[in-house]
Amino acid sequence: MSTSQGRAPRLRRVGLLAVSVALLVGFVATAAPASGTAGGGESAASAAKKRKVVRACVAYQRARRTLRRVRRASHARRVAGPASRKRRAHRARVRHRKRVKRLQRSCLNARRVPKRLRRPRPGSGPAPGAGVNAAVETGGVRWGLHANRWGRGPEGPSELGRMQPMGVQWLREEFDSRPDQQTDTLYLEAARRGMRILPLLQTGNTLPDDFDDFAQTVSAFAGRYGPGGEFWASHPELHPDLASTHIEIYNEPYGSWYGPVQPARYAALMRHVVPRARQANPRAKFLMAIDRTPSGERHTWIDELYRAEPNLNDYFDAVAMHPYSGNRAPDQPNDPWGFVRIADARNAMESRGAGGKEFWITEVGWSTCPGDAEWCVTEAQQAANMERLAELVRTRYTFVDAVFYYHFVGDERNPSDAEDFFGILHPDFSPKPAFHALRRITGVAG
Repeated sequence: MSTSQGRAPRLRRVGLLAVSVALLVGFVATAAPASGTAGGGESAASAAKKRKVVRACVAYQRARRTLRRVRRASHARRVAGPASRKRRAHRARVRHRKRVKRLQRSCLNARRVPKRLRRPRPGSGPAPGAGVNAAVETGGVRWGLHANRWGRGPEGPSELGRMQPMGVQWLREEFDSRPDQQTDTLYLEAARRGMRILPLLQTGNTLPDDFDDFAQTVSAFAGRYGPGGEFWASHPELHPDLASTHIEIYNEPYGSWYGPVQPARYAALMRHVVPRARQANPRAKFLMAIDRTPSGERHTWIDELYRAEPNLNDYFDAVAMHPYSGNRAPDQPNDPWGFVRIADARNAMESRGAGGKEFWITEVGWSTCPGDAEWCVTEAQQAANMERLAELVRTRYTFVDAVFYYHFVGDERNPSDAEDFFGILHPDFSPKPAFHALRRITGVAG
């Protein structure tokens, strides 16, 4: 092979590399201001987008070179050769010209920054959730509902429409495995209704044996469903502000009803899991479970967490508390075991330098079971307590950032089991008075 013959393929490869680099630089300059992640990190969706640009536009450049060769061959055949060869050359030229145009459109579409990622002009653009029945945030508080529709088969996601009239913008869902098609379907149906999901991640009710495996699960959720995650990149028709900004790590690990209480092990879990999940999505935030009672294991839970991990504040962004009060009203005076204990929990966190962390109530409610006077109330009292709690959060406990009522629908099988009767709806989806109370709380009904 002569020097000139060997140089041509190398020049073509260098040209392809130059095209790829130029396209990447152009894409970053166009998309980075709108879609960059916090801390300068690159999301998986952004990296996938760049690979798509390179593939589409390099294919376009190759097709253009092929078309030039076809044109040269076609011209030679028009000058000399039988009519049949000329017709075949013409058809090849037309076919390749169409392919080049198609690949050119693919290249341009791949480079285009979607409208949902463009930086809006000041004072313009849709509000969060606009166009997808955005729910109302009232008084700066996120109002949510413990839904638990995941794992209930095809009817689970379809039941989300029954929550929409309540006006809640957040649903709390419990997941015990990594994202799958069922999880995607639930997120899709929730987002179409303008509702966000707070994922509660755990592997059963006891702390995991394998911290690495659980860290991978949390990272998978953060990378897929968190802000700018893969799920939202694959569904540009959904509003990106409906991403899961927060992830809750385990449910009530301070409760002896789930087995041995292990504050040191839970602190170690947060230290192990959260930094890895933040690498998967630097914009995701993580909730740590707390409680504060006058005595017992929950009284010392916060102290034991910090004793085990002095730098605990580095491993969570918000706290999650469940201030149930049995059959008592949320403003019951002199009730240190009731709802008002959130103030003690808040003071304990402030004394540890965590007063600036978000404070979420991810479960609270009243059961209407007829057979347990210690835990249960009437349906009218349930509704009144919910509205009184909302008033307290807006006026007295203004540090609360979110309230999730427990829960969507009750089983109502055992009259003596309080757990069966916390629902806002009856098992046949007929509403309790609490349904209308929640509509007033969220501002849907006057």
